[in-house]
Amino acid sequence: MWWALLATGILFLYHFIFLQGLGMVTEVNLNSMLCPAVSDPFYGPWYRVWATAHQTLLTLVHGKALTFLCQNAGPACRALLDAARLPKQSWR
Repeated sequence: MWWALLATGILFLYHFIFLQGLGMVTEVNLNSMLCPAVSDPFYGPWYRVWATAHQTLLTLVHGKALTFLCQNAGPACRALLDAARLPKQSWR
């Protein structure tokens, strides 16, 4: 949980300090930080709040799914390799 919160904090600092500041200076809508995109599903006055909640939720779910996959992929791959391995031939 600690890594997910750290990643979310870094993501928010990057978007709200770096991208928003750079977007305001250059007057370019970098990653939809200054105003929502036309195709944004969270379009409206609260788009940043919804996008922040959406990103936090996806970061936590993705982290848990990746951890689960990595913990269970090793034994599953090993079992598949053992099943596919050809029997050893004895040399005479």
